[in-house]
Amino acid sequence: MHEERGIGPDRAGTLYVCPTPIGNLQDITFRAVETLRTVSLILAEDTRRTRKLLSHYSIHTPLESFDQRRQADKIPFVIGCLKAGRDVALTCDAGTPAVSDPGSLLVRAVWNNRLRVVPLPGANAATTALSGAGMLGGKFVFLGFLPRAAGRRRELLSRFGSLPAVLVIYESPQRTPATLRAIAETVGDREVAVAREISKIHETYYRGRASVVAGQLAAVRPCGEVVIIVAPPDGEKERLVPAERPEWEVIDRLREVWRATGDMRRTIRQVARDTGLPRAAVYRLFQIEKGEITGVADKHRHNR
Repeated sequence: MHEERGIGPDRAGTLYVCPTPIGNLQDITFRAVETLRTVSLILAEDTRRTRKLLSHYSIHTPLESFDQRRQADKIPFVIGCLKAGRDVALTCDAGTPAVSDPGSLLVRAVWNNRLRVVPLPGANAATTALSGAGMLGGKFVFLGFLPRAAGRRRELLSRFGSLPAVLVIYESPQRTPATLRAIAETVGDREVAVAREISKIHETYYRGRASVVAGQLAAVRPCGEVVIIVAPPDGEKERLVPAERPEWEVIDRLREVWRATGDMRRTIRQVARDTGLPRAAVYRLFQIEKGEITGVADKHRHNR
C-alpha cells in the first residue's frame, strides 16, 4: 500500500476502514479489494457474509468476528496486532463501517493509541439513496436508525425536523410504514423518498407525501434494507418556480392541461399564461416532474 505515514510508531500496522458492497458485489473499489488482499487480518461483522465477498474476489486473508456485542472485548487484541506491525482491515456486512455499524469504538481506540487509521471511500446507503432521491436542498442531517420507543422517536424528529435540511433515516422494512406515519404526524406530511434494496435486483424508490408512501408500503411485502429521505421544511426548499406560486399548484395545473392537450409546448404556454410565471420556470418544472405530470413512471423505479 502506498500511503503517507501518519502518527504512530514506524513499524506499527495500519487499521484500514474498508467499505463493502451494499448490494451488487461489484460495488467495491479496486483499492478496497487490494487492501483486503494485502492486510494480515480482516475484522468482519458477520464472517459468513464477508466470506462470500472474499470468495467472489478470490481473497484468502484470515477473518476474525467483530460484531456489535463483542467489539469492546476484541479491541485489545486488535491493538496488539497493530503494535506488532500487522495491518488490519475493518469491514461491516454492507457499506461503510463505523457509521451505523460496529467500528467507531475501535477507530477511537486506535487513534488514542497513536496508531494509524486509513478510511477508504466506498459504498454507503445514505449517500446513495440521497443522490437518487432528487430532494432539493444541499444540506442533510444523517439520523441513522431512530429510537424504537414512540416518544423518543417523536422527540428526535421534532428536534431535527425544524432544521433547514434534508433528513436521512435508516429503518427496517417492517417498521417503515409506522415511521413514515410518525414523520407525517410530527414534522408535517412532507415529501419523502424511500429507497429499498439499494443496488440489488429489486431496487425500488417510492416518492410522495409521507402518509401516502406509508400506505403504499403497508400494502407490499416487507423486504430489504430501507433508507428514508425527508424533505426540509417548505420554506427552506430550493424552489423550482418563483416563490409567489406553490410548486404543487403549478404541477396540478400542468397535469390538467397535459391531459387535455398531450402536447408539451402547448401545455407550458397555457400554464405560463394561467399562472403568470415565466415559460422558462414552467418548462424547468415540467422537465423535472415529467413522470408525475404525464403519468409515465421510470421503468426502473416502481414509485408512482
